[in-house]
Amino acid sequence: MHYYSVHSVIFIVVILVLFGGMRGGFKLKLRPYNLCNAAQYTQQSYLILSNPFCLFRTIGAGSIEELNYFSEMELEEIFSPYHFPSDSLRYNLEGRNIVLFILESFSKEHSKFYNPDLYPAEDGYTPFLDSLMAEGYVFTNAYANGLRSIEALPSILTSIPSYKAPFVMLPQSLGNLEGFPTILKNLGYSTSFFCGTEKNSMFFEAYASMAGIENFYAKDEYMAECAVNENTIEPFWGVYDMPFFLFMADKIDEMEEPFCVTSFNLTSHHPFRLPSDYADKMPQGHTLVQPCVAYSDLSIRKFFEKSSQKPWFKNTIFIFIADHVSPEIYAPQTCYPRGRMAIFYFLYTPDKVLQGLDPQVTQQLDVMPTLLGLLGYDKPYFSFGRDVFNEPERFSIATSYINEVYQGIADSLTIYFDGEKVISAFAADDIFQKNNLLNNREVNVMERNLKAILQSYYQQLKKQQYIVPHDAVDRMSKK
Repeated sequence: MHYYSVHSVIFIVVILVLFGGMRGGFKLKLRPYNLCNAAQYTQQSYLILSNPFCLFRTIGAGSIEELNYFSEMELEEIFSPYHFPSDSLRYNLEGRNIVLFILESFSKEHSKFYNPDLYPAEDGYTPFLDSLMAEGYVFTNAYANGLRSIEALPSILTSIPSYKAPFVMLPQSLGNLEGFPTILKNLGYSTSFFCGTEKNSMFFEAYASMAGIENFYAKDEYMAECAVNENTIEPFWGVYDMPFFLFMADKIDEMEEPFCVTSFNLTSHHPFRLPSDYADKMPQGHTLVQPCVAYSDLSIRKFFEKSSQKPWFKNTIFIFIADHVSPEIYAPQTCYPRGRMAIFYFLYTPDKVLQGLDPQVTQQLDVMPTLLGLLGYDKPYFSFGRDVFNEPERFSIATSYINEVYQGIADSLTIYFDGEKVISAFAADDIFQKNNLLNNREVNVMERNLKAILQSYYQQLKKQQYIVPHDAVDRMSKK
């Protein structure tokens, strides 16, 4: 009896240790370790990945799709992720700092600036961001490329989309990669990522490292330097936005210019908790998320109040973009697939050099190439997006995978493609998608362009190559 009791205990302990080892810890909010976590420790991830672990994590993943809509020559004529910047730039803000706010669940519907008719007698839930938009460069037709936070980081930081599966979860994500932070690091920028959650809880630290970010500030760093109480730490996720943004402002003050800082806020994420000292001060909201959005907006205001007198502030480009649309929906149009992707996205420069309303379709994939263009970057780079200021020859289609079909959003049309054919198409102003326009000639053009993007994406996954190869540079130089 003693023998079986002892060995049963040993068995349970071994199982628990294996469970914790595979997850990367014992806290249930941590995601289980994946292949991408190896990137936290080395750029040569294959050196520390074991065959059993790789086999375990890729069981059931399936093979990469084979899409052969076009020949290689035809595909290159229609679409290529290889960019060769021209010498003629609409703006040149070379050497400016970058502060990028990735905003959790900041649906377009939260803003009165975007939706004056939705809030005729209210201020909306983003009054401070609305005031910045009034003086900034606003993309009024901006879209997310996915429905989850884990899909947003690759789209924004490395301009690589996620369709049927998040890119960061694919073993192919460990290929040769040169993201926006890597490029800036090579230009002499320091690169940092701020997120008030525990490290590795959402693969953020792993992908930030893959993208080229050097420094990661999370809950542990905050707790080591700042006072902790019920108004600073949210029980499930981590540090509330306001204290964490003020901590971020202090850390930025210590950085040498130029720098690139990316932040990802938490408070507007489920379970939608507010610190006790602000719980009764925020507007009630039409959905559970909106009081938290209002608190996050106020937190950004406090960050600006603290930072606006600092020497680095005027030499900075601020970017605000949502990770995805909130599942908490208020506006009727947000219930439809095009509206389910409609997000915040605008640029702000304190010297007002960037101002205006831009109605063209843009997406998270466009952030990296657009910022590289603003900074005057002149070398070839890899991106599935486009520089909205300097690449008018590239067509604009915001792509995503929703309801098990591919969605392509253009200025005048939205199409739904099942991998073989377009199954429906709607005019952009048909927000409730009532009139199917399958016979419209423009559908054929959009279908061709969407097919080219998808074929190129799956080809690059198979190659595991997310840089511009030397032979493409040579071909371009001969044209």
